[in-house]
Amino acid sequence: MNIAGFNDRAHELISGALDRSEDRIGRNGVCPANQAADYLTTKYIEACASIIRGGVAYLAADERIGADIFLSKLGDARFNRLVPRTQTMCAEHLSQHTHVYFPNYHTLLRLAYLHVLRNCGQTPFHSHGVVLLAAAKLPGVITDIRRECRRRGLSYDRVLVPIPIKESKSITLKISSYN
Repeated sequence: MNIAGFNDRAHELISGALDRSEDRIGRNGVCPANQAADYLTTKYIEACASIIRGGVAYLAADERIGADIFLSKLGDARFNRLVPRTQTMCAEHLSQHTHVYFPNYHTLLRLAYLHVLRNCGQTPFHSHGVVLLAAAKLPGVITDIRRECRRRGLSYDRVLVPIPIKESKSITLKISSYN
């Protein structure tokens, strides 16, 4: 876990909102209380993927917008009363430290993108939000995408893969191809 950039104030606000939401989800019977965190994780992935969907590459700003939408849809009155600047700070923090708030985030994201790869039929999966999010967050995704392209008889994949450069924290785009 990267401690640099960890915002204690944002952590307090996000943890409180998630705690109250998990409690409400269990109380209202949306899912069993012990599965509320996984339920919220899938909602986070859906919110981010809906913003990233259709793009040619993963952009961290798109995930931050997805996190902002996710937090606003929690229905937490205390969080919704915060000033927009504070809500944006929390969304940015959540998008950078997702695994802290959702313990099964990587597992559920991997399952979600594998499901998309295997079940999207003839529709292009290259610009599917879940696939782009997974390509940016998980190791081994590019290999799975190449394998799926081979299975479909594609001679190349057109996925733009973000590769973070640690020194500058910028993103370079690489087009992978093989023959």
